[in-house]
Amino acid sequence: MTFNPFKFQCQDVNRMIHLGGRVLLANEQGTGKTAESIMFLQQKSKALPCVVVCPATIKFVWETQAAEHFGMRAE
Repeated sequence: MTFNPFKFQCQDVNRMIHLGGRVLLANEQGTGKTAESIMFLQQKSKALPCVVVCPATIKFVWETQAAEHFGMRAE
């Protein structure tokens, strides 16, 4: 499955790259912050491996999106 980001998501990722990843994504719930973060990690492979701090209920969302949309493996 391929991921087709919205224009605002691409703008957010570009802003993250411009700021060197030192950002806090505080968009509304359901706007794709997980996908944006993974897109950033793909662009900046030096940031890998990384640690994701999130509620336990969200960790499977990260794992699923990383695998399904981006072909990345989470451990």
